[in-house]
Amino acid sequence: MATSEETVRIFELKDARSVQDPVHPYDASHKEVPLIIDNGSYHCRVGWATDQEPRIVFRNCYAKHRKDRGKKIATETEVLVANEIGNIEAVRFQLKSPHDENIVTHFEAQETMFDYTFSHLGINTSRVDHPIILTEAFCNPNYSRQ
Repeated sequence: MATSEETVRIFELKDARSVQDPVHPYDASHKEVPLIIDNGSYHCRVGWATDQEPRIVFRNCYAKHRKDRGKKIATETEVLVANEIGNIEAVRFQLKSPHDENIVTHFEAQETMFDYTFSHLGINTSRVDHPIILTEAFCNPNYSRQ
């Protein structure tokens, strides 16, 4: 039997907490610059065509408050989107996505994601006066493009 000392290494594991996305100011330099949205089924990456990196990267998911689950009228419910959800692990069973597999099928949820995206880019008008480049899944069916 060897009497050598074995070192025990202990690794500390931290809970993954999300950090809320900042609301970026909209300035005149972005006028008529294309907006690029990589709308993946897991992550959504958004930025201006002139940026080297996306301005916003968030998980493409949302959750309703437990108190609002039974409400039928969408305007009465409070929906938390992506990084607004404080601890995703705690509400994992409530998370929903606008995608089924890689295809967008829940269009109201996708609209909520786009509202979140535009508001965090500082676009607070009722319409977007920019060309938009939007990624989609390969062989995307026509019904999800409408």
